[in-house]
Amino acid sequence: MATKKPVAVFMGDSLTEYMPPPQPRDFEIRLAGYSGMGVEFLRRMAGRILNRHQPDIVWLCIGINDVWGFEQSSVRPSAWEESFADLCRIITGSGAKLYASTLMPVENCGFFSGFNLEHIRTMNAIIVRQAQAWGAEVVDSYGHFADASGYLPPGCTEDGVHLTDETYRRWTPFICASLGLS
Repeated sequence: MATKKPVAVFMGDSLTEYMPPPQPRDFEIRLAGYSGMGVEFLRRMAGRILNRHQPDIVWLCIGINDVWGFEQSSVRPSAWEESFADLCRIITGSGAKLYASTLMPVENCGFFSGFNLEHIRTMNAIIVRQAQAWGAEVVDSYGHFADASGYLPPGCTEDGVHLTDETYRRWTPFICASLGLS
């Protein structure tokens, strides 16, 4: 009788939704990414996702859609941090090991042409702070992929945020290695 493989759930927004599913030998992968999702929406959905998939580990990549609220001053960083902390509590409370990703950098084109990178840096500081507070591991996607200016190099996205196939071919193995997926 075959032993059931552990389950890794990738939770997040459109970057997760459009990610080609990783194919590790030793884990089952479940993608739970939804375009346009922000931290509040995922916080409300997390219990259902966790109950459905019963993950052993969760990779969490959320926040780029909420950056628009920082930019327009309609979302306070402290309120976002409270919601993110609660999401971490829900995930870690399920017994799953949490891996929280910093936001991927954006490209200085399309949606993010002339964007203030301080909002992404603020959100990434929150992600790191809360991940550490909840005993999670940090997957530093921003630090690994940002160029000297803090953006993704030209040609890495379709529209400033949504990754090209080539960028996914570099990002997905980085994530899997960070999670110890083989």
